[in-house]
Amino acid sequence: MSTPSPDLPPPSEVRRRVLEDHVRVRLALQELRSSAEWARTGVSDRGPNLRQEAGRFTDFFFQHLEMEEEILLPTLRGVDAWGDARAERVLEEHLEQRQMLTELLEDLDRTPERLTRHARHVLWLADAIEADMLHEEESVLSEKLLHDDLVNVDSMGG
Repeated sequence: MSTPSPDLPPPSEVRRRVLEDHVRVRLALQELRSSAEWARTGVSDRGPNLRQEAGRFTDFFFQHLEMEEEILLPTLRGVDAWGDARAERVLEEHLEQRQMLTELLEDLDRTPERLTRHARHVLWLADAIEADMLHEEESVLSEKLLHDDLVNVDSMGG
């Protein structure tokens, strides 16, 4: 367990900021899903914009991950004895998400004619990101873990 930097906001503020950003990520995921659905069904000219929408989402989401890495990870490391392990797991998830989104964009660039397949991949990826955020909210962003008390009385859930 490391001591959090005095430059970091209090844990409750870190929690609030990340949760607020999760709302924005979910809205962006809705836009991405909408483009993917249009592309999958081939009913609209919005389909060919899937690459553009995926690129826009990826840029936004990478900024979200950077924000979490700047304020959430150091905060987690200072919370309790499990903080370093929690922070490392979040970092691993971020790496996986970055790789999946980068590969998706490369696939969209390399084989744009396979739009229906890409659209299904985008929908799967959006669901996976949403599930990861929900897990993060229930675990490392829980109010029991990220609070401003000096003593963490229930960090192990018991």
